[in-house]
Amino acid sequence: MSEEVISMHSSSFESSTPTSDNENHEYDTDLELIIDDDSDLEKRLQEAERQWKESLQQLSKAINWLLLPLLGKFLGRRFARTVWSHVASLIWQ
Repeated sequence: MSEEVISMHSSSFESSTPTSDNENHEYDTDLELIIDDDSDLEKRLQEAERQWKESLQQLSKAINWLLLPLLGKFLGRRFARTVWSHVASLIWQ
């Protein structure tokens, strides 16, 4: 466990944490750096893919819940008006 040191300099508090050799991890070889970068890249790619799928799912819900009912309402009324005009012309001619 590391202890925290608090010092006061010109009316401001600064906190510093002493570091040990284990906390200052430097890469032993270039290969270790490359492997760490690859695993980090894979994690970021997986997160991006998960967010992409979630965005597509939200878009699909927006289309199904908002656009299709509005389109159906518009087309249904237009179709009903067209059918009614034909029926009315046949009845009252």
